[in-house]
Amino acid sequence: MNAKVRNAVSADEIASFAQDLAVAKLQLQMAMAGADRDFDVWLRRAEAALKYAQTQYSGATAANARRPETINPIDVQRKRLRVEVAQLELERGQAAEGSPDREQAWRLSVIMTELQTLKEEVRETVPSSPIYPLWRY
Repeated sequence: MNAKVRNAVSADEIASFAQDLAVAKLQLQMAMAGADRDFDVWLRRAEAALKYAQTQYSGATAANARRPETINPIDVQRKRLRVEVAQLELERGQAAEGSPDREQAWRLSVIMTELQTLKEEVRETVPSSPIYPLWRY
């Protein structure tokens, strides 16, 4: 799309798609190899989430460096905290490797973190109206 209309898709989104593609390729490789454990895929997803969070934060800080308060300082802080959470999730996953119970607990934690991130992104992008108030999401 960017070939036809320059910057129609942000660099952050393209980086996110590239990470998703890398994770999907790993899933395919493991499926074709008949691997029983998919924990490596979960760790790769955690790495991708960290890189995405870092990209979002660096993009926000770069935008504010070019033009102050382009992005609300609270949102910049939120993006910085997402980086910290993603880093901690990855470290927890690496520490849990090898223990089925801890791996499962970590997977659930990752899902809950992703759900919270999606809720925040919906609030950022979807305008509230009396018909579809945001508190319903």
